[in-house]
Amino acid sequence: MCLNNLAEQARERGDLKSARPLYEDALAEARAGGDPGNIALCLQNLAILLLQDGNPEGAGVFNLEALRIVRDLGLRALGVGVIEVAGGLALASGDLTHGIRLGAASLSLFQAMGITRDPMNARMQAHYMASVRSVLSTTAFEQARIDGANLSYEAALEEAEAWLEQRCAPP
Repeated sequence: MCLNNLAEQARERGDLKSARPLYEDALAEARAGGDPGNIALCLQNLAILLLQDGNPEGAGVFNLEALRIVRDLGLRALGVGVIEVAGGLALASGDLTHGIRLGAASLSLFQAMGITRDPMNARMQAHYMASVRSVLSTTAFEQARIDGANLSYEAALEEAEAWLEQRCAPP
């Protein structure tokens, strides 16, 4: 976990180039140690980094693997983070409705769980959501936001998985 924490610090400084090998090494250690929860966390963090670095395809592959682990292990808090990243991927790929729905679902689920979000990830999601407001009509944006906020954890995770499988799963 030390490498993952160092990677997080590098990402917070905006040093994505230094963060990536640290995340990759942290993932390799988690895989070698056989801890699926840490594997999922490292995968999600790599997905966030790749999304920030403009590589949504790579991010999606990592996020889909993380999603399957959190679903199988019942790691709900990490699962909500995976839903959030899937929403960011949808927005980045131009699928605005799914992006808003999944983003709103993650916000609602984090609040329901009493989880304070990481400030850097919260800023990133707020930026994506604000960029969409200017593209969609107010009615379409609000409807997608309300629909997403009303999704249960299971429904949001299922929607994220279906979206990721359609766009990111290897052939």
